Amino acid sequence: MITINGIDYMPVRKHGHIIPNYYVSKNGEVWNNLTKKHIKPYVVWRGKKGIGKPKCMDFSMTALGQPWWDRGYQYKPKKGMPDCIEFRMKVHLAVMDSWDPYIERIKKMSREQLEDLVYKSMMIDHKNDDPLDNRIENLEYSNPFANSNYIKEWN
Repeated sequence: MITINGIDYMPVRKHGHIIPNYYVSKNGEVWNNLTKKHIKPYVVWRGKKGIGKPKCMDFSMTALGQPWWDRGYQYKPKKGMPDCIEFRMKVHLAVMDSWDPYIERIKKMSREQLEDLVYKSMMIDHKNDDPLDNRIENLEYSNPFANSNYIKEWN
């Protein structure tokens, strides 16, 4: 944790891993410790830009790619910086992942709360990606992230 102008900041985490040099306050302010400046997040809209309600706030950060590539992530190198990658992250995820990490939250949950959480987020995946093949050998419990076509393309 660092303190800037009397405000505490925790390291930004993505998928449970700390992104070096980036910190977030409980109020969603993001600090870049290399530039010694706050990062201005931008609005992500539900539809056309500026029309209707905003969906969330995002911000971008740059980090060395190698630790992420070693973990199997398929991030592309940042243009002009072949050893770096650029992340986009939702501010609300950065705040929660840094100040109230998921793994710590589930350690405090009762068995009933855990079962309810799993039940609400669980889905059935077809291992061979063929929705017509419903043999038990081809089915497994999964989650929306692991079951997304984007993730399946990585593997």
